[in-house]
Amino acid sequence: MTQKNKYRVIAEFTGKYSITVMCQFMSVPRSSYYYWLKNKDCDDKDAPLIESIREGHRVSRGTYGYRQMTIWLNRTYGINVNSKRVRRVMKKAGLQSVVRKKRI
Repeated sequence: MTQKNKYRVIAEFTGKYSITVMCQFMSVPRSSYYYWLKNKDCDDKDAPLIESIREGHRVSRGTYGYRQMTIWLNRTYGINVNSKRVRRVMKKAGLQSVVRKKRI
């Protein structure tokens, strides 16, 4: 179960059980739950970037990794973004490049 799912369960049963007890049961810090509660309605800042990366993944037929994807984003859309962020967003979206077999 992911952290966000744990927080959702805690939020769902807030009226029935104590938040402190549920946080201990789910083994999440209470302060982290309150941080999630405060920021759960905020927009995801990576959403537009994810769409651009999905487009690049489709165009390259899955051959671009995060380094080449960073270059492609800069050339195609003029998006100047760090390769570490592209790597994180690609991992979050479940996009991986195709690894070719070595020829011997």
